[in-house]
Amino acid sequence: MTAPLLEIEDLAVDATGSAGTVRILDGVSIGLGEGETLGVVGESGSGKSTLAAAIPRLLGPGLAISAGRMRLAGEDVMAMTPARLRRMRGAEVATILQDPLHSLTPWLRIGTQVAEPAVVHDRLSWKAAQARALDLLRGVWIPEPERRLRSYPHEMSGGMRQRVAGAVALSCAPRLLIADEPTTALDPTIQLQYLDLLKSLQREHGFALILITHDLGVVARTCQRVGVMYGGRFVEIGTTAEVMERPRHPYTRGLIASMPRLRSAGSRSDRLAIIPGQPPVPGQMPPGCRFHPRCAQRFEPCDRDSPPAFDLGSDRRVACWLERAFGT
Repeated sequence: MTAPLLEIEDLAVDATGSAGTVRILDGVSIGLGEGETLGVVGESGSGKSTLAAAIPRLLGPGLAISAGRMRLAGEDVMAMTPARLRRMRGAEVATILQDPLHSLTPWLRIGTQVAEPAVVHDRLSWKAAQARALDLLRGVWIPEPERRLRSYPHEMSGGMRQRVAGAVALSCAPRLLIADEPTTALDPTIQLQYLDLLKSLQREHGFALILITHDLGVVARTCQRVGVMYGGRFVEIGTTAEVMERPRHPYTRGLIASMPRLRSAGSRSDRLAIIPGQPPVPGQMPPGCRFHPRCAQRFEPCDRDSPPAFDLGSDRRVACWLERAFGT
């Protein structure tokens, strides 16, 4: 890994409500280098979006970081004052949310929304910020950008709104961009275009990228490293090539096996592989390994003891008892 930009150690996030307190993220540790791309994958409810919100400390009501450490370029994120956090958000860490129709303000023109971060963080005049907004819209491939500065979000297609969300995020040249399922609402052709755009912008601006997705195909196309989440924890972390070609955790193997594949004419099977059962619900986690009720390879310690993250070298970690027993 390159020089560390983001370091997260044993991060825990709790949700508090009428039923009490439940743990959403539990012992999450991950690092990210300058200019690096990390994919975070897992089923819905695994904790991916909670992690995305925890990094800039933008957790919603009832959610709070209860343990762990985070450092951004060597600075303790947990010790940042509210004023320092406001400067960090947008200027150093920016987020592209899954649904731009809801993340963009419906009654503000596009030019206002793209220009505003530059006024707030970089103290540009409104005229200079509008000029930057125009350049950003050109940079994210918005056609007729001069006209689109005066448009409202509802006047644009889903793909264009997603690109505008990217322009807002890049307005102050952040060092880290978090993209939370940015292609989910796009059709396949536009998805590929958007991923190519993200990589092009990353080469141009040099930011590090955390790409959160449930699609391993997106990770294979875009990311240098991947972390697989299950039940609020990372169960496998490594380079994308290593994880895709030689997955070590049974859950990772199940995700890869369930990916759609083109089959030759006359193929005997057109059924997708599935992972039996359902992901665990926060507050109702099984004892031991959280994946063991769904795992065909479970054995005696799995239902009793939670596996540590075994270090396999070269920044590869797997939280599975099979590693200690058989070195699979």
